[in-house]
Amino acid sequence: MSEELENIDQISKYLSGEMGVDEIRVFESWLEASDVNKKQFDEFKRIWNEVESHSAAQKIDVDLEWNIAQRNLNVQEEKNETHISTGKPKNNFLKIAAVIITLVAGAYFLNIYLKSSTFEEIVALEETVQQELPDGSNITLNENSSLIYTKKEFGSLNRNVILEGEGFFDIKRDEEKPFTISVNDYVVKVLGTSFFVNGSSTDSLVVMVQTGKVAVYESGKEDQVVYLKAGDKGVFKAEKNKVVKSTKDDKNDFAWKTKKLSFKKKKLSKVIRKLNRLYDCNIVIENKSLEDCRLTATFDKQPLDQVIKVIESTLGITAIKEDDRIVLKGEGC
Repeated sequence: MSEELENIDQISKYLSGEMGVDEIRVFESWLEASDVNKKQFDEFKRIWNEVESHSAAQKIDVDLEWNIAQRNLNVQEEKNETHISTGKPKNNFLKIAAVIITLVAGAYFLNIYLKSSTFEEIVALEETVQQELPDGSNITLNENSSLIYTKKEFGSLNRNVILEGEGFFDIKRDEEKPFTISVNDYVVKVLGTSFFVNGSSTDSLVVMVQTGKVAVYESGKEDQVVYLKAGDKGVFKAEKNKVVKSTKDDKNDFAWKTKKLSFKKKKLSKVIRKLNRLYDCNIVIENKSLEDCRLTATFDKQPLDQVIKVIESTLGITAIKEDDRIVLKGEGC
């Protein structure tokens, strides 16, 4: 699908109410990015409403009009050497969108009203992903996380992104265009700094600042902003309905990026939770009396089998692999 038709697809899905919650958030971010986007959307919406009312009054056969529109689009494709899908659309909103092009604006509408942004999505599935953004900022996404932004507006008109999951941001300073992250129902805004954002849980948000200063507030409530500086940690819990600021700095919170864990007299039960998350493994403690054993150790990019050997020798316990689990056994400390 060409960039123009991808955009008309998004506007049509929005107007027809066929977008999911996440799609709506992305679309509305694009809509608020510039007055040009709003103008194009308003014009399309006006045309959309006119076609729907006209269709109801005149009993237009949308399937028939789609066939006509399809032929016109094929002609436009040959003229402009674009790549437009010619298959029959599955959803009615695509047919209506094509009818709009045919009945109201034709090629002019395509050239004038559809020259707007599409979205760029960076996805981390089973491993972390590092990437430089068009503005020179660098991001690292944790597994099962994604970042979305508008390709044309980002860096030129704004620096707005939407995060799902967890990421580390090293932001290039730009005082005229703050870097804004929408995550869950909150906004994180900076000029230039480095920080972690964890929005993996829909009912909580964690922001940890390494350098610089970060502003965090609930969407639509910028007057209730909380400022975090280097070493600060902001935690939002849905049931508390506010951001709680803390100066507790746990470097292990960054382990998914640094691959480094450091423990000082830490309970084995808490150590295991960190290891399971970092190595995506299933370590279990067989004897509950082992849970309170204290471990002091530092692991820096070491493979899991070496980490397990250190725990065995330090605490005098045994690790046995059983199916997909690593079972820690012993009498206690």
